[in-house]
Amino acid sequence: MILDEQTFAQLSNGLVYSAIAVYALAMLAYAAETAGRMAGARVAVTGTVVADSPSRSRLLGAFGTSLTVLAFLLNLGGVVTRGLAAGRVPWGNMYEFVLVCALAAGAAYLAFLSRRPVRAFGVWIVAIVLLALGLAVTVLYTPAGALVPVLDSYWLVIHVAAAITGGGVFTVGAVATGLFLVRHRQERRGTAQAPRGRYAASLPTTRTLEQVAHTAH
Repeated sequence: MILDEQTFAQLSNGLVYSAIAVYALAMLAYAAETAGRMAGARVAVTGTVVADSPSRSRLLGAFGTSLTVLAFLLNLGGVVTRGLAAGRVPWGNMYEFVLVCALAAGAAYLAFLSRRPVRAFGVWIVAIVLLALGLAVTVLYTPAGALVPVLDSYWLVIHVAAAITGGGVFTVGAVATGLFLVRHRQERRGTAQAPRGRYAASLPTTRTLEQVAHTAH
């Protein structure tokens, strides 16, 4: 059976909505892991014994990462089928641009995760991706079609692809920088008693966060 453009467009929409659902589950798993790490930070300060808390947190984090990979693949499938439906590169309007930016942010996070202990970023990166995809499907959606004449240029591939790549990597850099400031403030004050302090104490070290931010930027 030969798939036509309309079928590819419907398939793309289904894959994007599936990606949103899986990203939402990933964010919940990462949030639960974050809560577990905060409890672990409190244990380190108070000496309280909490059975298997680190193990549960690691399991939740691994589950969240698996869901993130699945959602990324669904997002990728949505972008590819959108391109097949339109018969061109899939970033010819704001809807498609945001879809591919969300894909780039997910790819950048997973790439850093394979080299650095940055799973603490997961809840924030996934939240940003979810927000972008939600905005895309509710506000920016445009049916697949030909380019407007002003965009029918080879610069669409060069210029917009560079912007998408930069946006994805800078998303990781921005999150790393924000978390660096939170962690640095906690280290200066030397406390992890308050909820905010426990969260900061559960983050990677300032050195790791600084290295990630520097590499991304």
